[in-house]
Amino acid sequence: MKRMLATLMVLSLSLALLAGCGSQGNNAASGSNAGANGETYTMRISHAVAETHPSHQTLLAFEKAVEEGTNGAVQVELIPNGALGGETQLAEMVQLGSLQGTVIGADAASGIIPEFALIGAPYLFNSRASVYAALDGEFGDTLAEKAANFNIYVAGWGDAGFRNVTNSKHEIVTPDDLKGIKIRVMENELHMDLFKAFGASPSPIAFNELFTALQQKTVDAQENPITVFTVSGFYEVQHYMTTTEHVYTAAPFLISQSWLDTLPAEYQTVVKDAASQWVTDQRQAMEDGEATHMQTCIDNGMEIRVLTPEEKQVWMDAATVLDDTIVAKYGQELLDLARSFNQ
Repeated sequence: MKRMLATLMVLSLSLALLAGCGSQGNNAASGSNAGANGETYTMRISHAVAETHPSHQTLLAFEKAVEEGTNGAVQVELIPNGALGGETQLAEMVQLGSLQGTVIGADAASGIIPEFALIGAPYLFNSRASVYAALDGEFGDTLAEKAANFNIYVAGWGDAGFRNVTNSKHEIVTPDDLKGIKIRVMENELHMDLFKAFGASPSPIAFNELFTALQQKTVDAQENPITVFTVSGFYEVQHYMTTTEHVYTAAPFLISQSWLDTLPAEYQTVVKDAASQWVTDQRQAMEDGEATHMQTCIDNGMEIRVLTPEEKQVWMDAATVLDDTIVAKYGQELLDLARSFNQ
């Protein structure tokens, strides 16, 4: 009941905010319109990261492509920085049709589509190439089919990168070094179980509340991809980073299927093609920027421990404690399908 009330409060706030963001005729209130003869459609896309993040920067090109491709009939409005709520709430809003699109971490949608959490299973993929092959292939198609049952169209799988552990206490080299550390994790049962197995005290905190939680010492540590970490300025409140790369995070572009269905067929094609191009652009931007983001952390006084293959193997071995749980939750068949793409 509390979860339902919280969701309703987020939706009410979101509608109030959107009403004040300007209008595109009556369509601005509903997010859609019926008919293509001189009518316009509004596509609001909200996400939790900053405007400097590659996901947002490449969404600007998506916005231009959609508006030009429909001769202005589909207007795109980007709402960054978690202005409408955390990632879990954004996924729920897309499912309900009160928001037309979002780009979020796949785990944030796992409360709706449980199988999305499998992407973030510890050390499931051994490289970005393997991830892309899996998500662009049968594994990603299988997950997209499950999302379709919840009014969610997966327009493409963006990249958020491999996650690293950071903290404000001391250098971390082995899982044992996490004992007693309070760490923020995503609202993902697998991740909670993983860090409990490592000896840490995990706590799910909404991403848009994380900086304050770190600043106020509510938690000592967090784990995120380097790009998210840097553009969010977390180096101001964290001193140590360890390249654990324990989990890969996908950034799916989710669109409300009920809204998409209101568009004329030719506009749907424009949106889908622009989303496909966004995936290509976003992945490349993510890869290109990681070295720069790492240097930013160093320039701001962070100590970064790059694990050797032997040191990382210790983490991989410790994570095997979850193997039986993963099979029980998602089945051996889906797990084997994901792993079949490793190169």
